Amino acid sequence: MALKPSRFKLDEEISLGGKPMRVAGLLQFEDGAEGKAATRYLLAGSAGVPQILEESGGSLLLLRPFPPAAQIQPSGDTVTVMGTPYKLATLRKLKVLGTAGEAPGGAPAGPLVLSGIFQGGTGALLREIVPGKPGHVFYSVKQLPATDVLSAQQLAEQQEGERLAAAQRTVLAGPEALRSDPHLEMHTRGG
Repeated sequence: MALKPSRFKLDEEISLGGKPMRVAGLLQFEDGAEGKAATRYLLAGSAGVPQILEESGGSLLLLRPFPPAAQIQPSGDTVTVMGTPYKLATLRKLKVLGTAGEAPGGAPAGPLVLSGIFQGGTGALLREIVPGKPGHVFYSVKQLPATDVLSAQQLAEQQEGERLAAAQRTVLAGPEALRSDPHLEMHTRGG
């Protein structure tokens, strides 16, 4: 099945929290309840661990896999991580639409993924299961403001605006104007 249009494209340069990253892959789902696309991006930087970013319903979520030593204990609609309980808040049935590049979290193990978002005292986590397959995957979830994730063009526009604003702030009265009228400095510099 063909991928739906997404915010970022494969190999596009973006900025995540001010750090340059590249879209190394994407995985797209269709949310069964709403029929809307949810896109996961695998973001690779020049240094550090690749990041997984999910765009769904206008929200941007940073997903971080839990290490195997996290001692996660699922039980019904509750998941306990290192003694902290998380309660099921949302359940999604995600139909795999397709992938491009390196799929975030690896290639899908089936055509359908059950994705549960759990809320707890220290935030949110995501538990995913492929029906008929053993095991599950857990991610910690962090909601990101849209200003933390910018395309290369948006970042360039933001930096140019900041540069222009800084240029306007630097010179209030030039040296020639101050020599001809020293009294001007008092009025332009707040003295």
